[in-house]
Amino acid sequence: MPAPATRKTILTLHIASAVALLGTSAGLAVMAGRAGASDDVAGANAVYEVMQLLTLSLGIPLSFTALLSGAALALTGPWGLFRYWWVTAKLVLLVAVIVVGATVTGTSIETLIDVTEARPAATSDARWTLVAAVAAQATMVLAATALAVVRPGGRIRRAAPSGA
Repeated sequence: MPAPATRKTILTLHIASAVALLGTSAGLAVMAGRAGASDDVAGANAVYEVMQLLTLSLGIPLSFTALLSGAALALTGPWGLFRYWWVTAKLVLLVAVIVVGATVTGTSIETLIDVTEARPAATSDARWTLVAAVAAQATMVLAATALAVVRPGGRIRRAAPSGA
């Protein structure tokens, strides 16, 4: 177990990065909804450009900071990564946020930048896919936050050894 001061530093980093990730995700959801519902193609393009910047400069670093600091806290403290349901659920939720970001959010933003730069009717189903993806990411980060506060459930039971 690390020294108390080191653990508090890691805990502070974890809380700050998770809260910042929640704010970033919620902000991206609002921006995606606004741009998706807009008839202003140039304005939507500008919003998607800012979303891409925020995703790269905040979303990705904050996601990995929260993941690594959370794993460090779990592995060096009494909770463990796979001892308690709520810790494992937080891990799964954060990994899901990263996977959705890598597979849906980023590609949808790139598609929408391309579509809105072309400036035809500038409609694409990717706009609603993006809204759903970033809203899901914000919801998952909020759920992980709630799990950290409430800490529901008990320990994960280990399977009994077979062949006795």
